[in-house]
Amino acid sequence: MQNLPPETLLMAFDYRDAKGLGLPIDNYPNYRSLYDRLPLDEGKIDAFLSDPSVMPFIAQRVLMVLADWDPKNYPYYQRRLAEFPARISSTTLAGRQILKGQKIYDLTGHSNAILQAAGCVLTRPSEEEWTAWSVWRDMWGLTTTVARRTEEKYAVVMDCSTPRAIRGYLGANQNVFLIVRPKPNQDYPAYLHDQYISLWTKITSRPLPTPVRRKTNP
Repeated sequence: MQNLPPETLLMAFDYRDAKGLGLPIDNYPNYRSLYDRLPLDEGKIDAFLSDPSVMPFIAQRVLMVLADWDPKNYPYYQRRLAEFPARISSTTLAGRQILKGQKIYDLTGHSNAILQAAGCVLTRPSEEEWTAWSVWRDMWGLTTTVARRTEEKYAVVMDCSTPRAIRGYLGANQNVFLIVRPKPNQDYPAYLHDQYISLWTKITSRPLPTPVRRKTNP
């Protein structure tokens, strides 16, 4: 990023975000930040951005920057912004129509707001279980818990910020659904729609749970 031309248009959440990306923003007169300081603790930005109800507020900030860079097209940006909350609302409503009341065993790192917006009922592991599984401890407990939850008609869900140990251990489990990150050029309501439909497809087509054999000593 440090080799970008000086006239490059750069946008970041705040000064701290830009510096964390290694951007020498003093060299770029077109740098703009969405906030003087993003009102979040460090490390919580993914959870912040996973909440569909937050996205229209972020979009409003983006509109202000785009209008500053390109004032002649302000009416276009304003029209698109006006459409954005309605599209998110209709997408979450569609998600609720197929997922409301669905029991979720939530192993996600930051995507619980996406699931809650669709009316899912979330259950999380205990703090002790989460801590142990995150460092490859008591993986037999993870296996049996996931199997039990599956038998109880829970959908087991991870995302890209689920601890690597848990993702790696459950990655081949056909009963586990992974919420992916949006593609760089993907429209957010379309992304949200894809996740809801993919989760519903996973739930309705998942294989029968595999009985867990009792652990025996060698």
